[in-house]
Amino acid sequence: INLPRASTTRRCHSTNARSKAKKKNLGDNHPDVAILQNNIAEVLTHQGKYDEALPLYERSCKNLKKSFGEDHPFVAELLKNIADWFKLQGNCDEAKPLYERSLEIRRKCLGEDHPDVVAVVETLESLELSSN
Repeated sequence: INLPRASTTRRCHSTNARSKAKKKNLGDNHPDVAILQNNIAEVLTHQGKYDEALPLYERSCKNLKKSFGEDHPFVAELLKNIADWFKLQGNCDEAKPLYERSLEIRRKCLGEDHPDVVAVVETLESLELSSN
């Protein structure tokens, strides 16, 4: 997310309000709620509120798996986001298998030459270089 700090805070409050309304109307396990949870987690991560972000990422991923199955591109994106979270924390050992699973799903769904596949391959290569 490339948002200025002030608008990030406003966006988080707005997204949080929408998330609460959707939860009330659709229920906690609806995919739209899961996507909003991911968006809130991204904003929180951008703000450096890492401890608040991870449970939202994990809940979102769990609900998207239930809604769409283990091999859906939305799940791949959530796994990448969680991996990014671990990488930001300096925990590359936790990040790597999540990137690898995200890559596996993306290759299966999108093909080898898709930009999202290439991006995860590059991230994994950079992890390998930094660990050597």
